[in-house]
Amino acid sequence: MTIRALLPIAAAGPLLGAASPAAALLLTPDTLPQWTTSINSALDSGDVEDITGLAGLDLLYKFEVDVGEDSEPPYAGSYEGDVDDASGTIEYVSGPSIVCGVCVLVVKDGNNIPAQYLFNLSAGSPLWWNGTDDIVLAGFWPNQGGISHVGIWGVPGTSVPEPGTLGLLGVGLLVLGGLKRFGRRRA
Repeated sequence: MTIRALLPIAAAGPLLGAASPAAALLLTPDTLPQWTTSINSALDSGDVEDITGLAGLDLLYKFEVDVGEDSEPPYAGSYEGDVDDASGTIEYVSGPSIVCGVCVLVVKDGNNIPAQYLFNLSAGSPLWWNGTDDIVLAGFWPNQGGISHVGIWGVPGTSVPEPGTLGLLGVGLLVLGGLKRFGRRRA
């Protein structure tokens, strides 16, 4: 697995069906840009909008550390969380993925200051997340309680097919383009 801090992933490999190494987005309390809040209760969409200035966000995915469970359909089955104290990973496993046209990742403890970190994973952000790379969390509240929840907020209804499906679509378009060109030459 390749860990990237702020580097975009080349999109051509998956579209053409080429194998590419798994990548991950590494987030720490020092990763910028970010927002923080001292609100120690769970955030709702109005809170996230007030803090970030991004509108229309719904909770799309949540991992609750205490119960060790992924929740929030429709993406609960698409991702698996594995969080232990100050570190963890959110991993894409299969199914529809979240497309971060507009997305915010929230890392919560609630018993410390700041109580929550919010990261802009939206398209155009230096932290853009493609929805299938792992998200690696490291160094949050070490020796002070640790992560209690991780949530991904986004604009609902933005998902894409799995990378293999996109690869087949790309190959099909290339074949159709070739057939059309061949037909013109014969005429």
